Amino acid sequence: MNTIKSLHETALKAPPLSGVYLWKNAEEKVLYVGKAKNLKNRLKSYFSGKKDIKTRTLLSRAAKIETIICSNEYEALILENTLIKQYSPQYNISLKDDKSYPLIRITNEDFPRIFKTRRIVKDGSLYFGPYPNGSALQTFLELIYKNYPLRRCKTLRKRKSPCLYYHIGRCSAPCCDYISKEAYRLYIDEITAFLEGKPSETLEKISVLMKEASKELNFEKAAQYRDLHDSLSHLLRTNLVTDSIFEDRDYIHFAFDQSFVQASILKMRDGKMVEKDSLRVKSIHNHHDVGSLKDLAEEFLRSYYEEKEAPQYIYLPIAIDTKLYSEYLTKTKKTAIQVLSLVPKAGEVAKNLTDEEKSEEGELAVAFDKPHYDAQSRHRAILDLAEQNAKEDLRKRLSERGDFAGMEDLKEILKLEKLPLVIEGFDISHLDGHFTVASMVQFYRGKSHKKEYRYFTIKSLEKGKIDDYHSLKEASARRYSRLLNENLPFPDLILIDGGKGQLHAVEAILKALEIDIPLIALAEKNEEIYLQDKNEPLRLPSNSPARLLLQRIRDEAHRFAQKNVHASQKRQLRGE
Repeated sequence: MNTIKSLHETALKAPPLSGVYLWKNAEEKVLYVGKAKNLKNRLKSYFSGKKDIKTRTLLSRAAKIETIICSNEYEALILENTLIKQYSPQYNISLKDDKSYPLIRITNEDFPRIFKTRRIVKDGSLYFGPYPNGSALQTFLELIYKNYPLRRCKTLRKRKSPCLYYHIGRCSAPCCDYISKEAYRLYIDEITAFLEGKPSETLEKISVLMKEASKELNFEKAAQYRDLHDSLSHLLRTNLVTDSIFEDRDYIHFAFDQSFVQASILKMRDGKMVEKDSLRVKSIHNHHDVGSLKDLAEEFLRSYYEEKEAPQYIYLPIAIDTKLYSEYLTKTKKTAIQVLSLVPKAGEVAKNLTDEEKSEEGELAVAFDKPHYDAQSRHRAILDLAEQNAKEDLRKRLSERGDFAGMEDLKEILKLEKLPLVIEGFDISHLDGHFTVASMVQFYRGKSHKKEYRYFTIKSLEKGKIDDYHSLKEASARRYSRLLNENLPFPDLILIDGGKGQLHAVEAILKALEIDIPLIALAEKNEEIYLQDKNEPLRLPSNSPARLLLQRIRDEAHRFAQKNVHASQKRQLRGE
């Protein structure tokens, strides 16, 4: 498969969700970072319509596309900015500057200042953001200054008389000791509550104040509260890809499908999400069993951080012996590392932890019922985002692998020497004995491989005569004599739509050609499987992966046969 086609298939399989996409070359170098409200639609657009020279060049140099799912477009916008700064991709020329989205800073002083900044100073100050909507941020700060008498001066110096801001009611003059630290702190606490509290509660409170001002006919004040409400609705959005928690953190989650396990690790560094690591995990555990899930998480911790750098904090969705593994990783990596188990609900935490762990992590269990604007609930929300990415990566990987569950089941049931990666299915169709056509469909890795589909107009049968056995003999003879003569590879398994008679018809041809290919038939009436060396048919459960795979192949062969019968009829009517 050529690279462009492979990239196009990746785009078609992308999730219809908000997120960030990365174009990479064969050496894993990031060429371009983009964001999208709908990843599938955005990536599809690269392969449709007229392409500019930048897009054509990008397609010619790219080898793969990776995606990171975000909760919303706002998060995708911020993550895009972060990744562009980190990787400096060649084709993100317009964003190769040092700018970043602004934050709100509340200084760590006796009389704190509140202002907009793009630079983080680790001096105990509080930071909120970043905020891509600069105008909303500016409106919010202006309204804060109008409603709260906060100091404006960069350096607080003792003065004999206050400045103009005091006289117009815009400053409480801490420089003249006109306000105490405690009283000033009340202003700061209320503003902080606005920024870190529930958006719904905060906005509702402002709405009440706006209505009260209107009832009192103070329309200027009501308008201020209205503008504050509008600006806050833009600012107080959930943002999981950046924060003011500067410790390095990894968030690990898993997705399962039968025997397949996919791990997703979201990496936060200096308050920014900088990378997603996606790994296949080999596991023999029952993923619905709490104890096995615990074993899986513990095994993954040990193996993953053998070669990887470990951050200060590692968050898992599964309850394990966090004390033991914190000590293990701290000793192994020679730096302080703390492993934390977070599970969605308080009851689940209590159920899965040991008595010793309950006492150590009991506070975490309570925190999960809060909105994810507090630290612990925020960690839970990022874990949920890691889970969403793991599920999407697993879906994509299973799609690429095909129906391995069905193939493995077939190998075991039929006692095949190898996995039936290539299966060819035959069916016969006609219109009352006319326009008889044999179809041959090919499935590769459990997925239809339409490029290798073939159909055979039956030439050796009298018009109006119905003889499926004869038709199958002609089609199989034409198919496999050609593969034999041209030294082309044979399939791993042949499936015939029918019963014992149809099976023996094709079996006779294979023997005549001296070709040894496993051969079975699937009868539609009772979904019975006929084998070459068995007199009695095999009946599989309705949910058997092998049965479901065979049914898909049989049904596709039937559809393809009927399609070509009608096509033959139309050609005859047109006189072709």
